[in-house]
Amino acid sequence: MTADCSCTSGTSGTACSGGSGCSGCSGCVDELAAANLPGQSELHWRTAPHGAALSRMRSWLAGDSQPLDIRSLSHQGTDDPAIALLDTWAVVTDVVSFYTERIAQEGFLRTATERDSVRQQARSLGYELRPGVSAQAELAFDVETAPGSPEVVVVPEDTPVQTVPAPGKLPQTFETTAELEARGSWNSVAAYDRTPQPFGFGIDTVWLDTTTSGVKVDDRVLVVGSERAGVAEGDAHSDAHEKWDFRRVTAVDVDPPHTPGWTRLTLDRPLGYRRSRNLVAEKDVRVHRLGQRLNLFGWNAPDPALLDSTKVTSWADFALKAGDRRLEIDGDVPAIVPGSWVVLEQPGHTEAYQVESVTPDGATKYALSGKLTRVTLDISEHLDDFDRNHALVHAVSRELPASWMPRPDLVGSTAPGGGHVLDLVPTDPVLPKGREIVVTGTTDTDESAVEATRLTAAASSVDGVMTITVDPPLMNAYHSGTVRVRANVAVATHGETVEQVLGSGDGRRAFASFDLRRPPLTFVRSTTAASGAVPALEVRVEDVEWTRVDSLFEAGPRDRVYIVRQAESGTTTVTFGDGVHGSRLPTGAENVRATYRVGIGEDGAAEPDQVRLPVRKPRGIASVTNLGPAHDWAPSETLEEARLTAPQRVRTLDRAVSVTDYEDFARGYSGIGRARADLVWDGRIDTVVVSVLASTGEAPADSLVTALRDTLDGARETRAPRVVLPAEVVDVGAGLRIDVDPHFEVPLVRAAVETALLAAFGSMELATPLAASAVLVVAAAVPGVVSVTMPELTGGPVDDLLVAEPGRWGPPAGSPAAAPRLLPAQALRLTAPLLDVQVVAR
Repeated sequence: MTADCSCTSGTSGTACSGGSGCSGCSGCVDELAAANLPGQSELHWRTAPHGAALSRMRSWLAGDSQPLDIRSLSHQGTDDPAIALLDTWAVVTDVVSFYTERIAQEGFLRTATERDSVRQQARSLGYELRPGVSAQAELAFDVETAPGSPEVVVVPEDTPVQTVPAPGKLPQTFETTAELEARGSWNSVAAYDRTPQPFGFGIDTVWLDTTTSGVKVDDRVLVVGSERAGVAEGDAHSDAHEKWDFRRVTAVDVDPPHTPGWTRLTLDRPLGYRRSRNLVAEKDVRVHRLGQRLNLFGWNAPDPALLDSTKVTSWADFALKAGDRRLEIDGDVPAIVPGSWVVLEQPGHTEAYQVESVTPDGATKYALSGKLTRVTLDISEHLDDFDRNHALVHAVSRELPASWMPRPDLVGSTAPGGGHVLDLVPTDPVLPKGREIVVTGTTDTDESAVEATRLTAAASSVDGVMTITVDPPLMNAYHSGTVRVRANVAVATHGETVEQVLGSGDGRRAFASFDLRRPPLTFVRSTTAASGAVPALEVRVEDVEWTRVDSLFEAGPRDRVYIVRQAESGTTTVTFGDGVHGSRLPTGAENVRATYRVGIGEDGAAEPDQVRLPVRKPRGIASVTNLGPAHDWAPSETLEEARLTAPQRVRTLDRAVSVTDYEDFARGYSGIGRARADLVWDGRIDTVVVSVLASTGEAPADSLVTALRDTLDGARETRAPRVVLPAEVVDVGAGLRIDVDPHFEVPLVRAAVETALLAAFGSMELATPLAASAVLVVAAAVPGVVSVTMPELTGGPVDDLLVAEPGRWGPPAGSPAAAPRLLPAQALRLTAPLLDVQVVAR
């Protein structure tokens, strides 16, 4: 609506004269008030548009106080020179009225459209628009381990590493935030992935701690323990004589999934005799591969009856004698050595023996002549049950590394200690407390994952296992064989260091200001500032560091302080005091210097393995990379966000007392896009549950949640229990059919509907429901859409309304039997894969 001041006075009933009293007449005031109700997104303040201005001037000409010849002009057309002149001035008033409305609109926080207007109004409340936050990445350094390489390498603070730029992009610089002591033994520490291998009844798999065992399919293995090895000749027969298993290998898997460095043997049948009398080795169990299949000497002797049936019916000493521990093996087999094992096998009978002595020899008997190997066995039990013609000798045993097997349990969130404790292969020295580490591995869902965490206690090494305690805990559950801990890790933030001489101080100048030459100024994460970010800027005057403050208002005349202000162009200005509010600069030549960093926001959103070009590589460092993507970056604050968060400074005063304060405080934190606070009863006490989403609409990183929690703890009432949790993002879908105007292109309209729906519902507020009618309204508003069917929503129990839960106490979604706990608020998110927009065929 346009305010038209050609009104009628409420008291006289005559037309408003448009004079100086017009702005105060009740009709004009009432009409302007009606046009500018509270909560409007734009202001209506055009008090003198062309038609209204010309009408008011004609009314003045027609007034009773005017001469008759003047009054007669009021009825003339615009072709009359006098009226044409008035028409021209009406155009002028229309232009002035238009810009007056624009200026008035920029004077209100809700209606301002220029970012600088919002900035100035927010500044009057003591609030500075958030400029964004630089990205953070965990850089893993690899130390050279070749002979002669230094054992310890110190990576200095502010070591720059550049990204490998994507096509059309510029390289970005990341700099380490602290000094790092790196060692070759900490390059990549494996998880302790083994546990003693059991050999119980029914087991049909044997694990080998090697990938070069030499075992092949159809090989034979002997599983035997100290019970059988301790049996001597003359001992009474007992179960110890039978506690061994001889099996055939049916499958050999080298490096099975999630267990690199291991070999898995599958046996033809499980270990043991029967459950009631399993006869499985239990003490000091060893697994031997029997590498050669041999025969007894005389296995190929001819039947003596074929030679002379009247005189010889069998060869002398051909049968194996009871009580005789000697065995004659065909051929010279030097690989059979004392202490090794042999297994005699023939249909219906198998026995295992240990070799006590070996003598190479030769013989001429049984109509044969050749080499043989005489072997003395540890016992003679059942030896006479075998015959030379049918017995096979499995010999040349080699012990396999079968004492250990891969840990079957997962590492991380499902471990007994939760994700706080990790068992690693020991390093020398052990990992110290406070060290940043990166954990990589394959999760229980067969996905590769990377998590950054920190050691909260010095590692302890006991019995070949180094145990570390970390916080935050690991969120994923990993297969232990895939876990690697990169312990030469330094946190780096996006931004390149620049040194600049700002200028010369002049004691006569009040509020001296200097511009930083290179934009944009880097802002890094901070838990001491309510906004969550501080500029990476250091200003020195005559080599003395001055202190940055938010405002000069409370500064004294001798306080060496300055303020930082940013313009819409991205230029950063440093302003000093006037001698009353903050000290003036001392007079000098080029005595004001600044060291700052440039780079912020999405420019630093590096992908994994993209930050790997060291500008200055310390001696002894082989390589560096970021294993995970850069995170915790935040864009500059938008107009809509500023309109919402600027008044919060007045409401909260950087303190959190009420539940609403918690929500307002979190919303104003750099990097947080959505926030909600709920007071939840957990059965014992009321707890403030703060649920947050990152500015990208995704769940925030652990480091951002931790930083917000620490900052909030410094601003809240400490007696009030609180938790800060990443909000739960629930992906939902919608299906609808649209009828497209035949004058429009169908693919373009369909794409526009999808774009409009994703823009409207792709990042919803926390605990905000989604109704099918809301989807219909958005789709119907797209140009070219004639009609829309009622959408069907997916992702909830009903198809016309999806509900997002607030913070609450209860079991996690999908696990109704789990123990209840504090849960974050939910945020519904319409996603492209779940959006189905179909076009009605004509």
